[in-house]
Amino acid sequence: MDLPKIPKQLQPMTMDEAVDEFTAQGESPKARIFEGETWCEEGPSFLEWDGCCFTGCRLAGSRVRQGRFFDVVFENCDLSNVDWREVDLLRVRFQNCKMVGGNLAELTAHHVEFIQCNLQYANLNDGAFQEVLFAESNLKQTGFCSCRLKKVRLTDCSLTESELLGTSLEGIDLRSCDIQGIRLAGPELKGAIVDMFQAADLARFLGLTVL
Repeated sequence: MDLPKIPKQLQPMTMDEAVDEFTAQGESPKARIFEGETWCEEGPSFLEWDGCCFTGCRLAGSRVRQGRFFDVVFENCDLSNVDWREVDLLRVRFQNCKMVGGNLAELTAHHVEFIQCNLQYANLNDGAFQEVLFAESNLKQTGFCSCRLKKVRLTDCSLTESELLGTSLEGIDLRSCDIQGIRLAGPELKGAIVDMFQAADLARFLGLTVL
């Protein structure tokens, strides 16, 4: 997995300044740091963030359609209930971020890390994930329907009652995760890697009764 390429020198900027500059001049923020910002507005479509850091920012409820985040780090940010549909992520890390109820449908994520994040109730349906890591994160009741997963790793995550209808789990190692009550049809499990206890729980999708 490729890590975010963050410039050594970052210039402070506010979210309003970034949006105003893009709207007026078409210039996207590059090599900027946003610290402690609160921004819950609607941003322009196709706004691109390149080589930026967001630290301790509250972006809950913000709306960004078809935004692009390249080489970006989010640390200790509140992204609850964001509407970030059709967003493109490349070499992005989310560290200790709250993303409860976020709408990230049709997300495209390449070389992305979600570490110690809370994505409960988030909508990740119809997303494309390649070289993505979910580690020590809360994915309870998260929507992963009709997703395309390639080289995706799940480590010590809770997938309790998450919905994965139409998403192939082939090659996905679920052994360190809590998958109680996950919702799928059955064929999605073909090729998934589980332990013996998880296999007993998943037998219900095959119409089996384990005694």
